[in-house]
Amino acid sequence: MQTPRIDKLIRSARKSVGLSVTQQGLLVVRAPKRVPLSAIEDAVREKADWILKKQGESRARLSRFPLHTYTEGEHFLFLGENLMLHYSENASKVFSSGGVLFVPMKKRESAKKAVEAWYKERARAHFEERLGYFSQRMGVRYVSLRLSSAITRWGSCGPEGSINLVWRLVAAPNELVDYVVVHELAHLRRRDHSAAFWAEVACVLPDYKTRRKALHEYAPLLSR
Repeated sequence: MQTPRIDKLIRSARKSVGLSVTQQGLLVVRAPKRVPLSAIEDAVREKADWILKKQGESRARLSRFPLHTYTEGEHFLFLGENLMLHYSENASKVFSSGGVLFVPMKKRESAKKAVEAWYKERARAHFEERLGYFSQRMGVRYVSLRLSSAITRWGSCGPEGSINLVWRLVAAPNELVDYVVVHELAHLRRRDHSAAFWAEVACVLPDYKTRRKALHEYAPLLSR
């Protein structure tokens, strides 16, 4: 059987060896400082089946979200739907219509910057609309919305009541956007992930577990 390669080894004061597979399919091993490398390799071999399975799943997800090259005809996700990139001589700004993402021909050389600006603008408008709807429904009040470029989680709730959401989330279907919005608004009442917190979420989204699982498939977008 193939023995997985250790991509990153982190030594610390922990008491046991821990294994994890990143969104990019890399194997990260966390181990006590005095544990010999041979023992770490034994732990990896013992969990080889699990590691290889997780790496396969991670790489399969990555293949669904390749890095954009901003070429004519390339597809971009917006609220779960595909938009086909088209450079237009007549467009004066980036906009979408009929399944097409129009980009001015004059912005072709700076398409990445122009398209990202469009995504952020649309993300802010959509997030504010969903935050307004759910905050009223949940009886909570958030202070502000900040667009984030975080690569480890979709959102967070600041201690002062600000909501931070990754702008790339707007690529995912709206039901998954709503899950993240409700999750962060629920933190205005419960700062942990206790049973009481999840009860808050379930009151609004009874199917939150299904949505949370589905959102995991979009994890590669965090680092795209």
